[in-house]
Amino acid sequence: MPYRQGRGRSIDRSRPWYVQLRPTRLVLFMLLVCLLALPIAVHAVAELLLSPVLQRLQQPEDVIVLAATLVVAELLPIQISRAGRTDEVTISTTFALALAVSAPLGVVVLA
Repeated sequence: MPYRQGRGRSIDRSRPWYVQLRPTRLVLFMLLVCLLALPIAVHAVAELLLSPVLQRLQQPEDVIVLAATLVVAELLPIQISRAGRTDEVTISTTFALALAVSAPLGVVVLA
């Protein structure tokens, strides 16, 4: 027996939910971007693992600190009140940029 939910869409309870899902254009776009970026990420990590890049780093502790700070900053967003509603903002972009400037691409992709 179908019933209405949300913006006028009807959902049939007799069929499983995953059969009724239709991907939106945004989901398809994000899937395409991820599929196109996957070979680049695999290549960057393979380059990192096959070459002694970490030994060539002049200060590997800086890279480790930046990568750890990047992860922590992404996991702990800051809540900001704007016009009566709250938004979450992360400062991880700052550490990602610093890491991208100071470390090889493979290290940045792994972080």
